[in-house]
Amino acid sequence: MPKTDRRAFTGNRLAYIALVLLAVALTLRFRDISDRYQLTFHATESVRDPFELAEPNVEIISVTREAAAAGLGTGDVLVAIGGEAYRGAVDLHAPLRNARPGDRMAVTVRSAADGSTHETSIELQALPSPPNRDILFQVVLNLVLPLFCLALGLWVAAVRIRDPLAWVLLLMMVSFAEQSGGYPRTNFGYDDWLQPLLAGYERFSSNLWGVAMMLFGIYFPERLNLDRRWPWAKWILIVPLLLRAAQLGLAQALTGHHAGSALSIEKVLPSSTIPMIMQMTAVGLFFAGMGYKTGTATNPDARRRLFLLNAGATVSLTPIFILVIMNLVRGTTWLNYPVWLTYPTFMLLLLFPLTLAYVIVVHRALDVGVVLRQSVQYLLATSTVRVLQGILMFIVIFAAAYFAADAGSSFSRPQRIQIIALSFVGVFVIRRLADKLREWVDRRFFREAYNADQILSDLAEKVRTIVETSTLMETVAKRISESLHVSRVVLLLPNGRGFEPAYALGYAEPPRAVIPETSATTEQLLREKHAQVYLEDRTSWVYEQKISDDERKALEVL
Repeated sequence: MPKTDRRAFTGNRLAYIALVLLAVALTLRFRDISDRYQLTFHATESVRDPFELAEPNVEIISVTREAAAAGLGTGDVLVAIGGEAYRGAVDLHAPLRNARPGDRMAVTVRSAADGSTHETSIELQALPSPPNRDILFQVVLNLVLPLFCLALGLWVAAVRIRDPLAWVLLLMMVSFAEQSGGYPRTNFGYDDWLQPLLAGYERFSSNLWGVAMMLFGIYFPERLNLDRRWPWAKWILIVPLLLRAAQLGLAQALTGHHAGSALSIEKVLPSSTIPMIMQMTAVGLFFAGMGYKTGTATNPDARRRLFLLNAGATVSLTPIFILVIMNLVRGTTWLNYPVWLTYPTFMLLLLFPLTLAYVIVVHRALDVGVVLRQSVQYLLATSTVRVLQGILMFIVIFAAAYFAADAGSSFSRPQRIQIIALSFVGVFVIRRLADKLREWVDRRFFREAYNADQILSDLAEKVRTIVETSTLMETVAKRISESLHVSRVVLLLPNGRGFEPAYALGYAEPPRAVIPETSATTEQLLREKHAQVYLEDRTSWVYEQKISDDERKALEVL
């Protein structure tokens, strides 16, 4: 397969992956938002769960007053619902999702006291109306946060579809969007073919957050030097975390209809403390990598971006880390802490994606601003051309058909034939003009598909009649700047001492720099025909070759 075809195939494949991920994530978000909206704003029209299971376990771990009145107790085992054998969580949550206060649910349980099996009926009660603070909490944590994370991740991945770091960011945002925890009535309240897919995706993606954070810390904005030296080390954490995420995702996908199978899968790696410690270690490596890069970065822009992201992540995530550690040490849950502590802790989570968006958009961390601006311009321009082309073609064809078919018109048969012939000519002319206009748009907005050889060919055609050196250099610099959207261009010519700027475009004042004729830069150009200079990258050819201080200063000036 040709190289260009391979790139196109890779881009299309990633686009399809993103499309599938978008469809799954948005479907889950739509269901979750719909259910939580009902829970928050119309709670009294829905029923509360009469008892709670340690799903996929079928043992009852807590009961409400109405369940206790019907004879249920903690430790009882759920056997059947509505006379049908209990298969999984869908059998419980799907009826509850559609039930209304006052409805009755028939359940069969095996008593923890004597082991006997008995059937009873529970009168379902309405959910209590949540206080105002819960409404704000639900909106921020379960609506604003996940939708913002999905929008940011998918946008960056779409704009920079061939950038692996953009896909790491997408993975981090998709997993972070699910950190608020799945709502059981959303995961198991729909008895359709999508239910196991969405439930498994929610659990799997939420457990990938540590992996995504660690990878982002390693590769943003440049790869960590330690990872270059020991690239295998990160897999010590990545492999078990991926296996744990796959285990939990598969178990949750089966919990809906196959509780027994899900329980067997969960028992393969039953411990939750060790995976939690590994998750926290992976996220801790994100902070370690970011902190190290912030302290060692030589480029002011890179240092500023890293500092902002580090500060935002620290303020956002440190409180939740402290509570997680307290839960692990004390064996408690979030319910054991007052709302004045837990609510601000969870609300601060929104600060992390907001900081990330600020660094990416405002401080141009991934150069999405330039790509987005050109992509939007190109999309609008080409779409406008196609719309105009379609309108003009429609007018020509419609007019020709109308006049040729109108029996009451004064046109003779030969004249009607001429009208039809002219319409074909008109369509051809419109198409050629549209192609020319799109070609101009390609040049103006530099679409990647535009052939760079064509730019050089047009430039050669334009300058072949120019005899003055100054005019020639000005024409070449402006043409390159306009075609490739390069804001600054310097042309260097030999003058005896070395290569010096002979023409500069876009600089406040002409740069003063000399590149010796026998230097690392000229050798690089002779060897590879181009030289990209990244002075802050320690793996760049600038550091691999012996380069003098004067040459380095000249490159910095340029």
